[in-house]
Amino acid sequence: MIYGNIDSIKKANLDALEALYQIKCGRDEFVPQEVAEELARLTTLFNREIAIYIERRSGAIKYVAVGDDGTAPLGGIAAADTRRAADRLSLIRCIHTHPNGSGLLSELDETALVAHRFDCIAALGVANGRLTTAQAAFLGEREENVPGGFTVCKTALFSARRIPSAALMSLIAEADERIGKQSVFRTDTNRAERAILAGIDEDDGGYSMAELKRLAETAGAEPIADVVQKKERCDSGTYFGTGKVEELAMECQRLCADLVIVNDELTARQQQNLEEKTGCRVIDRPTLILDIFAQRASSYEGQLQVELAQLKYRAKRLVGSSTALSRLGGGIGTRGPGESKLESDKRHIRTRVDELQRKLEEVKRRRDILRAKRDKSGVPVVALIGYTNAGKSTLLNALSDAGVNAEDKLFATLDPVSRQIALPDGTEIMLVDTVGFVDKLPHEFVDAFRSTLEEARYASVLLHVIDTAAPDRERQIRVVEEVVASLGAGDKPMIRVYNKTDVAGECETGDGVAISARDRGNIGALLSAVAEAVHRMKREITLVVPYTAGKTLDFLHRNCLILSEEYTGEGTLLRVRVSEAEQEMALSMGAVLQE
Repeated sequence: MIYGNIDSIKKANLDALEALYQIKCGRDEFVPQEVAEELARLTTLFNREIAIYIERRSGAIKYVAVGDDGTAPLGGIAAADTRRAADRLSLIRCIHTHPNGSGLLSELDETALVAHRFDCIAALGVANGRLTTAQAAFLGEREENVPGGFTVCKTALFSARRIPSAALMSLIAEADERIGKQSVFRTDTNRAERAILAGIDEDDGGYSMAELKRLAETAGAEPIADVVQKKERCDSGTYFGTGKVEELAMECQRLCADLVIVNDELTARQQQNLEEKTGCRVIDRPTLILDIFAQRASSYEGQLQVELAQLKYRAKRLVGSSTALSRLGGGIGTRGPGESKLESDKRHIRTRVDELQRKLEEVKRRRDILRAKRDKSGVPVVALIGYTNAGKSTLLNALSDAGVNAEDKLFATLDPVSRQIALPDGTEIMLVDTVGFVDKLPHEFVDAFRSTLEEARYASVLLHVIDTAAPDRERQIRVVEEVVASLGAGDKPMIRVYNKTDVAGECETGDGVAISARDRGNIGALLSAVAEAVHRMKREITLVVPYTAGKTLDFLHRNCLILSEEYTGEGTLLRVRVSEAEQEMALSMGAVLQE
């Protein structure tokens, strides 16, 4: 089988390439000279690079691959099954041609050597059907600060018409011994994954890709490059265009990347095709966000919600295209048991999803009971909402000394926290923190976290915390308010809280309030705005509270705005501003409504 780009190659020439598999190298033979000459002939004929992969022990040519006029597929088809141990070489050497006549190894050649643990990689220059110069490279010393973790040792240029086989095979043996002693390839479980970030240009000043970088860093990856394509619509098969996919594959090879993160949601087929063409693991933005949630969730409810969101997202991405899923197509000769492994996976996910939904329903019932008790008490609920890392948890700490974790990270806190605080006029409110929002939030997340997000729906007032220092502040505001509207809370009274004035300085706030949650600057003005919004929702009534109902009078003083107070023969006559729930509570405690 011939790998790579064989389009437009005639059958006779493919047969010539296939014939290379019949040739075996001697134990001390780097590459037979007749094989090198044949590679030069075919390279000139196709004007494409050709690579062969020779197995050290048997001397057999294991793979033959054809590239284009600039590159050959140097990764992804190396015989990893021949590797003896994780800290040794692959037992495969790669020899490929350069149609431009130069035998100098390129940067991509060197990174292929590093990434695939080749015994050696060599380039043979070809010009006018004849071999010119050649160069070989081997793994060198361990070096922490270079991609891949070690240096590359290159030979000087030598004549490709007189290949020094004995010397090159000796250098392979030395490299193998050197690598074995250094244990270079032992897995470092603490090493951050090297990630290339890829996306379609959204004409937003690069804010979306910058946010993807922060998400990747939050998840524990090390972003090493960006690949962005200007394109109006994504490709149905590979998301990116053909040329950009090739560029992405080259970047993965050149930088020894472990992972590609795409700044959008991929279909299962797009993900699979990208992985095949880049030779790297590929994930999309929703998968990245869900992984961060999985790291951050600490409460029982949060862990259930994260697992449910992940399973729902995984279920729609199961495909039966691989042999592992036992896929059979339609038509004569293909009928049979069908996608048994695929269906088994789907049933397992459905069963687990049903179980998680039952458990979350129990949690929701308990939450509803607590919410009903809170409503009966008449304590207004104020919910903190906002984009991730806008400073909601810092503000909660500033207002209530809650002591929750607050870091300069995306999704530093995931589980909701509530604290009861007193406003300047003595009114008590329940302050509830909610999970931060983000652009392109997975639908599965919204569904799984609905019971938590509904705190915003049942709140009396929403405090929309805004990162004033964010360069894409308006986009973040739009994203948050769209999510709030989708939850059915778009008509709630909302106060925009422009946070981080200690960083951004003065700003135009309109009807909002500018504060610094970290320095507690202008917190008094915010509390006054909250008190005004809470009382604006209430109506004025007159109550008579018997002198024997001291608890009722205390309740009204703590939770309601007292407009006037007069002592009469029947009891204390009050003009108060109350909510419907507070009125019902006062009447149930013995107060009498005066018309």
